Amino acid sequence: MSEPKAQVTQSASLALHADAKTPTILEQEFSMNETGPRVKELQKAIGTVRVDGVYGKITRREHIKALQVRGLATNGVPKNIPMYNIPGDQSQRCPQWEPLFKQVGLEPVDVFSYIAFRESHCNPESQNATWKNGVMTYHLNKDKSYDTGLLQINSSWQSVTEKVCGEDASKNHMQGLKDPMCNVMVAKYIMDYSQGKLGNWRVYKI
Repeated sequence: MSEPKAQVTQSASLALHADAKTPTILEQEFSMNETGPRVKELQKAIGTVRVDGVYGKITRREHIKALQVRGLATNGVPKNIPMYNIPGDQSQRCPQWEPLFKQVGLEPVDVFSYIAFRESHCNPESQNATWKNGVMTYHLNKDKSYDTGLLQINSSWQSVTEKVCGEDASKNHMQGLKDPMCNVMVAKYIMDYSQGKLGNWRVYKI
């Protein structure tokens, strides 16, 4: 037996009402430098940006355009764009490592190129602590933590290093972080999952 016409109309109305309450991907709220599948979905819906899963300045600009063309509110677009406190001097970069940063999706590449220069002078073997017979003989950080490798990953990320690089970081003083791939993959994990993201390297101007 077919559903009465009035009931069909009411069901359709309820369905439309429910859909109206669910914001489209374009109308959802995003944060600057957010990464992940949701950003890729947005970028596909925008249609005029590279689908790389990173909500950067270009995605923000095109996101606003896409909303305005459709007559939609721009409430979900980030209001404040982080500025990076990095010098324009290209000699303070590590261009030899930029392809690796790009390969693993560690962006902005230019910012990480500067971080590598500032933190390790592009040296993947860099570590700001030493040990003798298992006893720390030198440490730069006041709290006796230490930083290792190209991007100077702090020892507080020991469990993450073990998870990402598959090593017992507590026994070898994070030596695995001297492998550039391990180092940048841990950095990528920090960018993807930590609340501080680039703030962990203190490069935000605002």
